[in-house]
Amino acid sequence: MNRPTRTVLLFTLAALPIGQAHGVLLQEFLFSDPVGTNIVATSNSVASGQPWYDDVQGDLAGLATNGLGQYDTALKTNTATGDAFIDVMPDVTSGAVYGVMELTYAFDELTFDSAEPEDIRLALLSLGSVGSSTIAAEFQITRTSATELAISGNAVGAVGSGATGIPAVVLPGGLTASTPLIAVVAANLDTDIFSISFSTDSGVSFTTMGGGKLDPARNFLQVRMRLNNDLSQDNVLIDRVAISTHNPFPGALPSIPEPSCAAIALVCVGAIAAGRRRRVRR
Repeated sequence: MNRPTRTVLLFTLAALPIGQAHGVLLQEFLFSDPVGTNIVATSNSVASGQPWYDDVQGDLAGLATNGLGQYDTALKTNTATGDAFIDVMPDVTSGAVYGVMELTYAFDELTFDSAEPEDIRLALLSLGSVGSSTIAAEFQITRTSATELAISGNAVGAVGSGATGIPAVVLPGGLTASTPLIAVVAANLDTDIFSISFSTDSGVSFTTMGGGKLDPARNFLQVRMRLNNDLSQDNVLIDRVAISTHNPFPGALPSIPEPSCAAIALVCVGAIAAGRRRRVRR
């Protein structure tokens, strides 16, 4: 590759939006903090990552890490919606985004309340204001009966103009996941599509639920983890929450296509080809 061609390639890659030239791990919480650490004090393993902050309602008060690498939700005895947020800086406005949660649980069959079902969500939000609810894409794990849990995309079926949700699928294993369930919301901000995937075998394989559409006007500025209703009898332990712009389980999890990258790559190929033609003409 001659110098002009190499320069074109380097400048083209540099012009890619964040996370597209190379996939970037934006946030990662492994909850390996000392026992009793509140969500807002847990460590982000990404040096440039942001901390959690919880909602102003205080509905996550008392919840903390257990000293075993898990965030323990058993102290949530209220039926309110408890939210924790992470600001994403810089904003992600194009390309692929993956939100991952790994959790184990053992829900109590005798405590099911259809009026107040347990509910765990991870959302990619499109506004960075405190306590925002402007969803770009979200997965929701919900107690649907005394013996079943289901996972769906976008709680109300559609969020924003032109958006469509992903219908619920019953999770295997009933009320128990002794091996961490891995749930992933994957969104492409260029094509305005998203999918929900889950794994019950430590990421060896995934079931993917596709077909969701995003509001084209929405980007990704904030993360929201939502714990809803009384979880005190359910032994829900969150092992990991991570956000990245690359496929976190390549080869097992289907990637969200990134056409903007492909188009720029074609420009690079064209520049290389042109450079080769110029060398032949000399």
